[in-house]
Amino acid sequence: MGSASEPDGRSESATAHLRGLLDLARLVRPEPELAEVLAAVARTVSRTLGYATVAINVYRPESDDYEISTVYGNERAREALLGRITRAACWAPMFDQPCLSSGVYFIPEGAMEWDDAVASYVPDLGPVAADDESAWRADDALLATLRGSAGRHYGIISVDEPTSGRRPDHQQLEVLSAVAAHAGLAIESSHQFAQLEAALARHRAVIESSLDSVIAIDRHGRVLEFNPAAERTFGYRREDALGRELADLIVPPESHESCRRSLVRSFEHDDWPLLGRRVETTALRADGTRIPVELALTLVRRSQEEGLIGSEEGPVLYGFVRDISERRRGEEQLTYLAYHDPLTGLPNRILVEQQLDLAVARARRARGSVVMMFVDLDDFKEVNDRLGHATGDRLLAAVATRLRGVLRDSDLLARQGGDEFIVLLTDVARDPGAAAESVGGKLLDALREPFVVAGHELRTGASIGISIYPHDAADTEAFLRHADVAMYQAKSAGGGRLAFHRPSGPIRSRRVSLSTQLRRAMGRSELELHYQPIWRLGSPREISGVEALIRWRHPERGLLAPEAFIGAAEHSAAGEDLMNWTLREACRQASEWAQSDLLPGISLNVSPHQLRASGFSKHVAAQLRDHELQANQFTIELTESAWAVDAAVTLGVVADLRVAGICLAVDDFGAGYSSLSRMTELDFDVIKLDRRLLVDVPGNPTAAAVLRAILDLVGACGADAIAQGVETEEQLQYLAANGIRQAQGFLFARPLTAQQVTPLLGEHLIDGRTAA
Repeated sequence: MGSASEPDGRSESATAHLRGLLDLARLVRPEPELAEVLAAVARTVSRTLGYATVAINVYRPESDDYEISTVYGNERAREALLGRITRAACWAPMFDQPCLSSGVYFIPEGAMEWDDAVASYVPDLGPVAADDESAWRADDALLATLRGSAGRHYGIISVDEPTSGRRPDHQQLEVLSAVAAHAGLAIESSHQFAQLEAALARHRAVIESSLDSVIAIDRHGRVLEFNPAAERTFGYRREDALGRELADLIVPPESHESCRRSLVRSFEHDDWPLLGRRVETTALRADGTRIPVELALTLVRRSQEEGLIGSEEGPVLYGFVRDISERRRGEEQLTYLAYHDPLTGLPNRILVEQQLDLAVARARRARGSVVMMFVDLDDFKEVNDRLGHATGDRLLAAVATRLRGVLRDSDLLARQGGDEFIVLLTDVARDPGAAAESVGGKLLDALREPFVVAGHELRTGASIGISIYPHDAADTEAFLRHADVAMYQAKSAGGGRLAFHRPSGPIRSRRVSLSTQLRRAMGRSELELHYQPIWRLGSPREISGVEALIRWRHPERGLLAPEAFIGAAEHSAAGEDLMNWTLREACRQASEWAQSDLLPGISLNVSPHQLRASGFSKHVAAQLRDHELQANQFTIELTESAWAVDAAVTLGVVADLRVAGICLAVDDFGAGYSSLSRMTELDFDVIKLDRRLLVDVPGNPTAAAVLRAILDLVGACGADAIAQGVETEEQLQYLAANGIRQAQGFLFARPLTAQQVTPLLGEHLIDGRTAA
């Protein structure tokens, strides 16, 4: 429908329809003369539909023929047609069902053979393009019958010469049908014209309604009206929608039956609970998409006498439907902005507090626990001061992404503001302290890898404060406050670590953290070192060294591998104690083997966090002296990430170890963040290939090619290569064929206790005493 400033053709057409019919109604008196009524009908049809020639054939039942008594149009048409008489039998072939559309007959040129007895008029239309199917042809015929009540036949309206030059569309056929129907009744009784005016005015008012979709249905749910706005909204053409059941058009499949039952109940019992209300629901478009809509209903009651000719008696239900997709999107956007941080897309403090209230309530009912973690970035202000706030914002977004990748789907990560983040753990194990240390350690590890932002390589750590409900607080406000205080305690201790809330006064925490358990384990001799031999390949095979691996013989959980506790321990106060214990125990065992002349090379894994501990290199040298061991008998293994974070500090520690004569190895090479130029600076003695490089070797050509390239790189560095994770003879043969001289893995032996590995040393140690 056009706007007030730009009226469209349909609005002008509807006005013309109504104006013509009103003219017809004014001319009809209570007892009009037939000729006057017919002239008014012809004039109305011409003006309403825009046709230059309209002829009315009046049926004469006494002679069973038709006489053209009225011709509205040019003089040539009037002279050719007026007064002509045609036998009724001549019209019969024209009223064929295939030509029937919307109650009228349109017979295109060439569709049938015309009887020469039928009075006709051929207008001069000029040339018409053969491929223009919508153009009016000279021999096209448009006819409508004039009938009264009980089907009484009064005549035929013949329409010709459209001013548009086009064949009639569906709307014109419907209007002609309506005019013909009401004109037949007008001939029968002038009282019918009042009903004609009201019915057509009501019909046009519905079509010309607002931009909202207007859909009318009968008592069976069939569509009677479907305005242009409904066509645009739902994607159906009006002619395709009319007569179909509403439930099959715009109602989602799961609501079909309930919609039908509701309509049947309302029509049968005259019960309309939704009248006068605006309700929001979901509708279905023709393409299957669902849209939110606002619906208002109006019921129009009518009797058969008041209704449209041929229509069924009973009320008609009109629905005014408005697509509210844009409004919903706006509401959702406002809601999202109210509860999320626009920079990172994470939930904000408001949403966290709501989720925290729910989590605490659930934990209270289930007698469970909730962990709150405050994460504050270390040295973030320097990034803002040095590179600007735009770079700082991009770093925050990258940090959020990396932290989110560490957490489970059930964990909540939010931005508190500035460079502070909040982590909420609601689905924790029975030991919430251990769970908090484990997750906190993963978060700190995630931030150790450098970030590349705007061409700059940036590094940032974090300080994490931890509070646990209900151990540390009985309400959410105290819960949040205690986590915040713990975070500042971690930052004041130097940053880059975890800190639990420490209750004051007589209240003692029931939490036994993993760090506390580890300290107790050291005192109770629950920790032990296992040793996996490193074999020199050849004939015979000989043991060149052993890798010391820590194990925890937990009184409840059994023998634990380092993956179960090392990560969390490194970020707590127990981390340094654990490293000291490992170094001291390895030196003690080495000294014992030395006394038996069975000392192999000893390799120790050292994490980046342990490497940067204060005085690490001095402590190693002191332990070697205390146990009277040679420095070159020990190898410190560093992962690739050791020089990816705080490279300057790492290089300094490595230089001190070099001065002390200790050997250096790269552990798990090919699995992490690598800097080849840094490898040349560090000048490693040994490069240990990550076990994952061997998984598909030698069967996978791509994996084999990658391994060969890495072996070439190792050879270029001048370091000894050790293959880890060797499990099959095929892998071993492939490695030997490609120049690898040392290997370890389950094919040879699993990690063994000192007592188990000692006999192997006695038999295979490389010092020349091995069996021939």
